[in-house]
Amino acid sequence: MKILIVAPQSELEVQQEIIDAIGGDDDQTKVLSGPVSIRMFLDTVQTWRPDAFQFAGKGAETSIFFEDGVLDASLVADAVRSIGGVKLCIFNSCESLNMALACYMAGAAYAIGWTDQVSNDVATSFAFTFWASWKMTGSVHGAFQTGRESVRYFPNHHMPSLLNGRGEAYTSQMKALQREVDRLTRLTYWLSGLLAVSIVFGFLNAVWLHI
Repeated sequence: MKILIVAPQSELEVQQEIIDAIGGDDDQTKVLSGPVSIRMFLDTVQTWRPDAFQFAGKGAETSIFFEDGVLDASLVADAVRSIGGVKLCIFNSCESLNMALACYMAGAAYAIGWTDQVSNDVATSFAFTFWASWKMTGSVHGAFQTGRESVRYFPNHHMPSLLNGRGEAYTSQMKALQREVDRLTRLTYWLSGLLAVSIVFGFLNAVWLHI
C-alpha cells in the first residue's frame, strides 16, 4: 500500500514515529515535511496517487494548515474523489473529524479524525501504535482499536473516531451473496437429482406394470 505522510511545519512532530512504525521502503512511503505548500500536497496526491495518507499538523474543524495557507475540507475531498480507490485517510490534527467525514463521503474506505483538541503526546502515541499494528495485521479496524487503547489513559484526552464500512461492507455483502448463490446452487443440484431419480423410478414402475 502506498502511504503518503504529510507533515507541514507545526508543533506536531510525529512524522518520524510514523515512518518508524510503517517501516516501509521508499517506493511505498512518501513523506512531505517542512515547508509544505498546498500545491505541493495536491500535486503529490494527483501524480503519486497514494492508497492512504496521513496528515500530521495543525487543523481546524473544516480545514488543515499548510505553509502558505489553509486547505478546505471540500478541496481535500475533491482530491480523494479524483484519484479514486483511496483506502485510508488519517487526520492526526485537532478537530479533524469533519475533514475525515469529507474524505469518507468522497469515497475513502476508511477515514480517521478527532472531535476535539489533540496533544502532541496523544497524537504521537496513536499514530505510532496504529501503524505498528497495521503493519503486523493489515487490519485498519484492528489497528484503530489498538491505537485507541494506547491513548486511553492519557489525562484530559479525547478519542479519535473511525468512519468505515464502504469497502468492508461491500466485501461482506459480496461474500454473503456468494454464500447465498452457493446455497441455491446446491439446492438446485439436489432438486435436479431428486427429479431425475423420480423420473427413473416412474419409468421403471411403468415398465414393471406392463410386464
